[in-house]
Amino acid sequence: MIQLMVQDTFYLPNTIIRPSLSKEEFEKAFKTWDIPDDKYEVARKNTEFQTLRMLAFTLPKDGRENQGAFQKMMIDKSYWAGQQPPMTVFSPLAWIEFYRAWKRGDFKRKR
Repeated sequence: MIQLMVQDTFYLPNTIIRPSLSKEEFEKAFKTWDIPDDKYEVARKNTEFQTLRMLAFTLPKDGRENQGAFQKMMIDKSYWAGQQPPMTVFSPLAWIEFYRAWKRGDFKRKR
């Protein structure tokens, strides 16, 4: 078995070395300096559930998303074509969900 040895060059990020004049200055700098996030932390912040959800609500939809939403709306509309959709006023499940929401306080005014 022959193993070829190749030279691989990689560069480390820049490092700034500063002299500290006293122990107190070092402690102050250690406590107050803002160290930038590494690439892994930036990627983790960008893919958090809340961040993605906020982006989904604020960014405009593209053509594929608009087409999918339109098709779903047409499917929902055509499901009850020629007849009245059922009223959930007489559904016990709807009343149970209403009662639970009422007990949780979902209908209270928020100030």
